[in-house]
Amino acid sequence: MSTSRRIKLAAAFLSGALVLTTFLASRAHAEAPESYPSKPVRVIVPLPAGGATDSMARTLAERLSSVTGQSFVVENRPGASGAIGADAVARARPDGYTLMVSIGSVVSLVPYTTKVSYKPDAFLPISELARTPQVMYANPKIPAKDLPSLVKWAKANPGKLSFASFSAGTQGHFAGVRLNQLAGIDMLHVAYKGSAPAMQDLLGGQVQVMFDAVLPAMNYVKSGKLLALATAGTERSPFAPDVPTFRELGYPEMEQFNGSFGLFAPAGIPPELARRLETLARHAVNSPEYRSRVKEFGLTEPDATQISSFSKRVREDQAKWSSFVNRIGYKPEM
Repeated sequence: MSTSRRIKLAAAFLSGALVLTTFLASRAHAEAPESYPSKPVRVIVPLPAGGATDSMARTLAERLSSVTGQSFVVENRPGASGAIGADAVARARPDGYTLMVSIGSVVSLVPYTTKVSYKPDAFLPISELARTPQVMYANPKIPAKDLPSLVKWAKANPGKLSFASFSAGTQGHFAGVRLNQLAGIDMLHVAYKGSAPAMQDLLGGQVQVMFDAVLPAMNYVKSGKLLALATAGTERSPFAPDVPTFRELGYPEMEQFNGSFGLFAPAGIPPELARRLETLARHAVNSPEYRSRVKEFGLTEPDATQISSFSKRVREDQAKWSSFVNRIGYKPEM
């Protein structure tokens, strides 16, 4: 047999072996969801430890670990309103071993208000984990005890009220901007680096208003250190039944400031694996232990626990926030 003939046969053999290897690998990959997870899973939280998002992630991780027998390890990657942690997930291999638990605005709002390296469609929404409305809190030293009297005072004293947010370009920031527009007032925005310092200044009276979650701030209301003027929920919170909704007070547009927590995977994850994650997440959020923790955090149970319904909600939120940011002329921050 000539040398050239032997070379051709060897090349053909190697080519066939490569095709077979690729086929077997794809078969193994296709079967992987049935045994997923077979090793520890990293769950990135793009916000600081100790907050509501971190608590939700750790509660979910506990339930998923219990169901699967594998470790789901929470890793906090805060910074840039969540963009740093989200970017790490967007860049991760879409194999199910890097996930993200986050407040929905990191995916639906932050890409339009912060310079990020990922696109809004860089994630697959797997399941909603809980819902939370924004509540408008005020320092009790202001000359108003409810929203109508605050609006009246603010109109008579333009520029003398300030409101805090944990970062510029977030829901808490834009809630104040939107109320300014709707009520015809001029509250000044003060951006902080985190909810804790913003809340401390609200308690100390350095700022007069803040939009935040039901808990832990509602505890300050019960002790008389803060006022709760209105909630953006579609109905009154069971944790604060005496606090009216913005709709009741004539501002139904403020309902857009309802928030949610969700489980996300990098885009490109195989459909079979995505469905496996969806099933695992649904088992977790429907467990009595998980539901009990959700109530402890002052949150409401999720109503979009399927990929299809949660993805639809996230895409609608992205369209809503993109339009809002463009309409007010907000420029993304570096």
